[in-house]
Amino acid sequence: MEVLAEDPLGVIIAAAIIASEEALKSTRFLIAARSRGKRLRPKDALKVRFATFALTSSPP
Repeated sequence: MEVLAEDPLGVIIAAAIIASEEALKSTRFLIAARSRGKRLRPKDALKVRFATFALTSSPP
């Protein structure tokens, strides 16, 4: 972590990787919901996915 704090580019790259992983999870969530017959808009899938991410990653 200390190395990333010293390198702003490393922080940006790490944030981009995390964001892309979360977007992929949202896409999978959307596909799974649609395969079960639910009609979710992509925007709603992102809201649901990032809301669960925020709940599971919030500090104690």
